[in-house]
Amino acid sequence: MSGIVGVAAHRNVSDIMFEGLRRCDDGYARWCGLSITDRHGRAQYLQQKGDLRHLVRSFDCGPFFGGTAIGFLAESPNQATCVECHWDEAATAVIIGNMSAPSSSRLRLECLGHTFRSNSSAELTCALLGHYCKRHESVKTAIDAMLAELSGKFALIVLHEREPGTLYCLHHGEPLAIGIGIGEHGVSARAESLLQITDRFVWLEEDDTARVRADAFQVWDGSGEEVKRDIVNYVPSLGRSNSNGSHSPCL
Repeated sequence: MSGIVGVAAHRNVSDIMFEGLRRCDDGYARWCGLSITDRHGRAQYLQQKGDLRHLVRSFDCGPFFGGTAIGFLAESPNQATCVECHWDEAATAVIIGNMSAPSSSRLRLECLGHTFRSNSSAELTCALLGHYCKRHESVKTAIDAMLAELSGKFALIVLHEREPGTLYCLHHGEPLAIGIGIGEHGVSARAESLLQITDRFVWLEEDDTARVRADAFQVWDGSGEEVKRDIVNYVPSLGRSNSNGSHSPCL
């Protein structure tokens, strides 16, 4: 199994992130990563072989501090990855699932000067994101353009220096929930990984894209229309319950 977690808050989120990843950990993780940014969008980035303990030890060796972060645990790099995208601006994406893009996408980016380190679909996905972020002013528009070239089942969480303190997330076949706290919001494939900040969640529907900040979130459906999804309370046996009829403030 694998899992991804993202948190945006008005405080340092490293402890929240590691607790969230610990709650995702089923003991089989052999590949893990983390990216954490400060309020200026400067990112500190780790990705390595090993389980969560290896990631914690590496993290403790550096001055990692920030209010927005994304991370993952997986059995192999083929299940989940955390990739830096550099097309003049810095972005980091965490991807889980099995996505694919046509070979023409890779060839086009290579012709534009991008050098790939591997043949993984995750790296290609992040390169496409960096490419479209360079062409579009809006990170949301860039994500929409990237999605048009992808197929398969996956979930994605993005940090971009253009919008410090903001997470963008996408549900395409793999589940994602937004956890609604007080002065802190989270995103995860497993609601229980965010119970240290909230027991109230919004589950994204197929092809939903969301923008998540410490105090608010906004959701668009697959057609690009802004929508409101029901907030539900966490139930341990199910991971969710019926809607309580309220909504988090929108951006």
